Amino acid sequence: MSDRELNLLDAVELALKHSSRLGISGVEVYGTRYKRLTINASQGEIKSVLFNDEKGLALRLNLNGRVVFSYTNSLDTSSIRSFIENTYKVLRSSPVDPLFKGFYELSGEYVSPPEIYSPVISQRLSDPADLVENIRSVVSEFESSNFRVTWLNAGLGEARQVIANSEGVFKEASTTFARMFVDTIAADGVNRSPSVYEADGWRNRIPDPWKMLEKARGKALKSLRREKVSLPTEYNIILTPEGFMELFNATYGEALLGISYVNKSSPFKERLGEQIAPECFTVIDDPQAPGKMGSIPFDGEGAPTYTKTVIENGVLKTFLFNHYYGQIAGFQSTGNASRAGYTSPPGISWSNVHIEPGDVRLEELLEEGNVILVERIQGVFNARFQTGDYGGAGTPSWLYLKGGRVKSLGSISVSGNIYHDIKENCIVTRDVEDKGSLRAPYILIRAKVHQI
Repeated sequence: MSDRELNLLDAVELALKHSSRLGISGVEVYGTRYKRLTINASQGEIKSVLFNDEKGLALRLNLNGRVVFSYTNSLDTSSIRSFIENTYKVLRSSPVDPLFKGFYELSGEYVSPPEIYSPVISQRLSDPADLVENIRSVVSEFESSNFRVTWLNAGLGEARQVIANSEGVFKEASTTFARMFVDTIAADGVNRSPSVYEADGWRNRIPDPWKMLEKARGKALKSLRREKVSLPTEYNIILTPEGFMELFNATYGEALLGISYVNKSSPFKERLGEQIAPECFTVIDDPQAPGKMGSIPFDGEGAPTYTKTVIENGVLKTFLFNHYYGQIAGFQSTGNASRAGYTSPPGISWSNVHIEPGDVRLEELLEEGNVILVERIQGVFNARFQTGDYGGAGTPSWLYLKGGRVKSLGSISVSGNIYHDIKENCIVTRDVEDKGSLRAPYILIRAKVHQI
């Protein structure tokens, strides 16, 4: 074979074969190619347009319980062979991992989620002029004396992933994605709103910057002229879907990963089949959802993905495992191995989170009053999933009085214990938001609050 740069499939195949020729008993090769376009805009102007095309291979080798991980972005034939041989030298002197029981063995049915590749997004990567001009025009249109787009970030990409191992796995998938994030602020004389964010993303379509900025502007203007209000120590708060997911990801999201199960840091380790949340609470991990950001036919170790109910009417049904931690815990992989790219060994993560809606309309809760609507909780990453304790700044937030009358609170401190609070007082709306890797309702809980 001549010394030339290989396409991704041939590079993975060569790495697999050359590793086997060296007598290595366990081989896993993960190859990716990412084409990514990033557009940054603010204050009515396009600040930058960047394009990146990156590809590489990740390699895990196993020999008699010794395991090593390495990666390269050189995909010509001689470089791949040298890469394999150098990694093998490291492998022979690596310590034994007594918990490693081999790579994922080919089994199960592979189903490709619908609408995970968009020719329109792919075409925009090579010809983005219309998209760039549209974003510039929209950002410029929304700039005014009382509303400012402090940042708009749009990212489009096309990805090809190939996973193969010595246990019979050889899978490939092509996906696209388009994300958009806006950060805005409103001002009226000396009055300024908190920052208002909007984010959206799909595999099969490009988010509409006009709709996102229109939504953000309405919230920012509604946040002006904050009022000082005497609040009791505890109050009913309604979290937007994004706000609740920030809290969920830092608590339930971490506690229900297989690594937390194995490390015995999850408070739910011994509670499979038990009630851990109220009956109104059903959470699904859905990597097969059409067009969603987390949809993919196989995970980062080559296991097939499938839709699974993690919490059903408050009852814990499963933890999320990759192959490595699943074997340690005595469970099968749930198809949740994740990678941050070819430079990352497989970890565990959720795919698309779907929280089932309830029966109550959001409008009814706001009309009844005596609730605070909280857009997001900043700083909730300090939450402790081991206990459920959390705290952060709810911003922006609005107090709804009886009859739907609204007072802007700006930012409030919000704290409590989510595992306790959601059981004590939880109402789930039928209103849902569906975007990114999320489909979720608004959720009412009781929390400790204090106006900042």
